[in-house]
Amino acid sequence: MMEIWAALFMLGALMCLVRGWRVASLVLLLAAVASREFMVLLIPVWLVAWWFGDSRRGRHADRRRTWWFPAIATVGPAVILLLHVIFAPTMPGDRGSIARWLHGGLQALYAAARFGWDAAPFPEVVTILTPVLALIGALTVRPRGLAIALTTAVVLPLGFLTAFSTGNWGDYWGLCFIPVFIALAPLTVHRRPHRWRGRPAGSGDRRGEAAGALFGRRRSPVSPVVIAGA
Repeated sequence: MMEIWAALFMLGALMCLVRGWRVASLVLLLAAVASREFMVLLIPVWLVAWWFGDSRRGRHADRRRTWWFPAIATVGPAVILLLHVIFAPTMPGDRGSIARWLHGGLQALYAAARFGWDAAPFPEVVTILTPVLALIGALTVRPRGLAIALTTAVVLPLGFLTAFSTGNWGDYWGLCFIPVFIALAPLTVHRRPHRWRGRPAGSGDRRGEAAGALFGRRRSPVSPVVIAGA
């Protein structure tokens, strides 16, 4: 299933984005979009991270210096989608139209969020708690720009899975985003400070400065790659 590749690429892209590895994050973002076209809905995460980025040179100077970052984050996926439209075979009837996707709702969101949790203890509870904890964890991260970017990475998938679905077989779309929710959920309790874009975390930000540890910092007790593969 291409959704598995899309999920792994997107999780890696977010890890690189948090670490400040811009080029690597863009490459993985493009790979995620190439794997599953609706991963373009997470492009705003990269735009938010660029706009609110923290830099010693000052925010405005950093934006001018890294103008290429939002340009590639938007133009690159657009080119991939264009190539997909040109070379991908069309489907007969409404299978290739937007009408096939208009079967959303809260039931569709729950079905997508529960995908893969049936073998877990108390799957109903895990299904609801995972995105809720991911949202809370993203909101508590510091600095503020990183919190906004990670919150966007949670809110947009939830909105998409609520608004769109292919019906009875649309629940597997949740596989693209569940690993991101799992990786962010531990931020609600983790306390380890981290560096974002090379900036040291202040002593007063210990509650929110955990994202770098969860997204690939050395010696971290929690790893999203390990969690996603569980």
